[in-house]
Amino acid sequence: MTASLLYYLSYASYGFSEEDWGGIIVAADRFLKGDVFYRDFNIVYTPGLYLYTALAFKISNISLSTAAAAWSVLRALNCVLIYVLGSRFFSWKIALALPLVLWLAPGPLHKSFLVSLELISILSLVSIIQGQNRGTYFFAGLTAGILLLFRIDLFAVFILLSAVSIIIKQFQYKMDLNISSWLMNCILFLSAFSILIIPFIYYLFYHDALADAITMLRNYSSSVQIKWVQLPSVLNIASWTIWGYINYLVILIPAGVYFTFLVQLPSALRKTRDSTLACMGIITLYGLLLMPQILRAPWTGRLYQVLPPMLIIAFYLMLNSREMLKCRPFLTMLPIISSTALALIIIASCTTSDIYMNNSIFIRLTNTTRLIAPGVNTYTTPSIAGEFNRVREIIESETAPGEPIFTVHHLPMYYFATGRVNATRHYFLESYAASIESQKEIIEDLQRKQVKLVIVSTNYLYADIESAPLVMEYLTEHFSEQETVGNKIILIRKTGLSQ
Repeated sequence: MTASLLYYLSYASYGFSEEDWGGIIVAADRFLKGDVFYRDFNIVYTPGLYLYTALAFKISNISLSTAAAAWSVLRALNCVLIYVLGSRFFSWKIALALPLVLWLAPGPLHKSFLVSLELISILSLVSIIQGQNRGTYFFAGLTAGILLLFRIDLFAVFILLSAVSIIIKQFQYKMDLNISSWLMNCILFLSAFSILIIPFIYYLFYHDALADAITMLRNYSSSVQIKWVQLPSVLNIASWTIWGYINYLVILIPAGVYFTFLVQLPSALRKTRDSTLACMGIITLYGLLLMPQILRAPWTGRLYQVLPPMLIIAFYLMLNSREMLKCRPFLTMLPIISSTALALIIIASCTTSDIYMNNSIFIRLTNTTRLIAPGVNTYTTPSIAGEFNRVREIIESETAPGEPIFTVHHLPMYYFATGRVNATRHYFLESYAASIESQKEIIEDLQRKQVKLVIVSTNYLYADIESAPLVMEYLTEHFSEQETVGNKIILIRKTGLSQ
């Protein structure tokens, strides 16, 4: 843990994201100032990560450096958790290789919490199968509570696989159904779950935010879809960049590992039904249920988010290749090929300057320009620093401190770094946040407060036009383009328009 933490902290101040990092920091900051989640400002998920970041702010100070250090702690924790998980099935020397992979695996720093949740979930599921005491169900309840506070989709996956794990355990040990024992396990699970969830529900109810939270989470859940055509067309293979090929590998690497295990599982079950094989089965199911995270947007930066279950299964297959693969020799190579492809992706990612792909100390080599702003003290690339400073300069020249502005969208870092406030309670215009009611509320806020300046990200421009046409129509009618800075368009309110 200490070695991993020192390693991650050594480059925590290198890299910068004005999009996702800004959203987390602003939400944590507003919570500490007394604003209420959902009621006063919307958030994408349940507020676990924002609460964790707010705790770090409370301990130290409200700054990007503090947030990055807190997220680095989670990343170091992941190394410990994957070692503990691996040591349940492999020797300590083999298990020690698992965190070393995480040290370099591509993925953004702020997504470390996802891997933490996945590892805790897998440890809990494995404990249900292997455990012989009631404490495993109390631990499972705590896990479920943590998951619901951080990511509702991972909570749903965990609840489903907890039920599957209990069924597997019943068949594995040929246990008779004991109603009183089953009820006691449920009580332990619900008690632990309630310890974490009841205070959160009370917080929402006390601050009249429960209805807003339910609406937001319902809209988000109903809008999540797997987009299968996010990859470069195979017909255009000759024009791909190297990252076009890698986008396909991000899907094929875990898919190849899980396919190999599932093909060999029936023959393995005929020979043995030990708890290790059962655990590998549940870990494979967990990994398959994580696949939509990369199917929605397959790219190198998302590989880290689905890595833990794939690593465990790949190590298991390679260490048991003689036993599991001798009846189908051609499959012996799949885990090795997948592992080799993963190694090549890691090496390639270490050469980039993108914090969403480079999760290694080598980011220090490409992010060499110091960026200093209120609450921001980090190193980034010259182009990012130049764009950010220019947009800050425009905001500070056109508006006064504390004056409302609006960013469309994923640019809340500019609120934080300039001392300006969001004119609305909305930070996102995706389909789950851009209902007709939300759009009308945004327009009313912009009009009532006579907001002078709006920043539009061209990265999401077409998505915004599709998901929030009323807002985009209002901006087109009432604002004119002043300047384009990188991927950001600066809009200034037209004079003489009062309606």
